Amino acid sequence: MTPYFPDGCPETAPPGWPTDTPYERPHFVTICPACIQSWRGDFFVSDPVHVPDGVPILLAFPWSAEIAAASLIP
Repeated sequence: MTPYFPDGCPETAPPGWPTDTPYERPHFVTICPACIQSWRGDFFVSDPVHVPDGVPILLAFPWSAEIAAASLIP
């Protein structure tokens, strides 16, 4: 999931950006009206979905292999 910013991708990490996720530059890990078509050239990008305030800006889901490997570690 990639955050969508209707007013344009921010120059710096927006409020609520996870501290363990680097924010390198606008349009690199975020989407806005100016760059959505270029993203759609390489990725499946649906229409933006608005979420209520308080929802984390990014949701991370561990891969199945990572979960399986973690369960094997004593």
